Amino acid sequence: MQTANRTISPAFVRLLHDYVQSLGLDAWRVLGEARPAESPEQAVGFPMAHWVELLRRASQHMDDPLLGLRIGQTIEPRHLGTLGFLLQSLPTLGAAMQKLQRYQRLVYDQTPMLQLVEADYVDLVWGIDQGQPGSLADDTSITALIYYCRAIAAGPVIPQYVQFVNPAPRNCAAYRAAYGCPVEFTAPVTRVRFSSATLALPLRAANADLSTLMERQTEQLLALWPTPDEPFVAHIRTAIGALLHDGEPTLPRVAERLAVTPRTAQRHLQQAGTSFRTELETVRRQMAEIYLRDARLSVADIALLLGYSEHSALTRSYRQWTGQAPRPRR
Repeated sequence: MQTANRTISPAFVRLLHDYVQSLGLDAWRVLGEARPAESPEQAVGFPMAHWVELLRRASQHMDDPLLGLRIGQTIEPRHLGTLGFLLQSLPTLGAAMQKLQRYQRLVYDQTPMLQLVEADYVDLVWGIDQGQPGSLADDTSITALIYYCRAIAAGPVIPQYVQFVNPAPRNCAAYRAAYGCPVEFTAPVTRVRFSSATLALPLRAANADLSTLMERQTEQLLALWPTPDEPFVAHIRTAIGALLHDGEPTLPRVAERLAVTPRTAQRHLQQAGTSFRTELETVRRQMAEIYLRDARLSVADIALLLGYSEHSALTRSYRQWTGQAPRPRR
């Protein structure tokens, strides 16, 4: 499966929790953990391997092999945060897909998306060279992509066809019904083909001024994202960010989430020339800068989101980082 060091947006995890809850089930009992807190953008994702495990638990509990197909259909533009606002503010669906290619890592950091442009259509393609998260994860992601496009476009969005690298399920008709097109399985790549006419569709919320602002903010988020040449450090940061809302993460808790021993985690960090405390402070500082731009949050709110027991601890840390007290930027 090879999903180590890969991430997905926590928004997908919240979608899963909300879907389970909508069926009248206790999501915590089904998934074995709490729903990720609603929070502003952060420079960390949710570990892909853990996402795959949550999907497996839910699918097994509900005896539903089509779970990914159902979750993906619940996506709304707001779930993608700043990137979602950027994409829907662009003039056409094709422009949105071009931006998604650049910024995809912010929501799905498993396999880069490629666009293959032909005269009458464009293929969105994901290879398998960086691993395969499996049917449930792929079903969720591709379905969410198609339904997100349908939510923002001022016209019908129906792919010409969809391909999956995974084996065919028992109920192929459910995929054809959801997408409105032929669907193939056991393909060499994952592929969604849109006609040129579909990609020329205008977007409902197109706004040139807003897109300029949102792209600037999205670029800032991408700049904070861990670089590919620091895979284990990036995964450590991802786990730290996912655990912060439960209080200050410890090395044993982070190591458990990554399925390694604390000693192994410590050794990898030392080899990378860093330490757990350094990475914890790095994540906190990156997230603090983003949270301070959210007018809805007080310093006390931000302290809780960053795992501090009281806001004075955040104030001390922020002074050490910047020489100034933390102040929300209205």
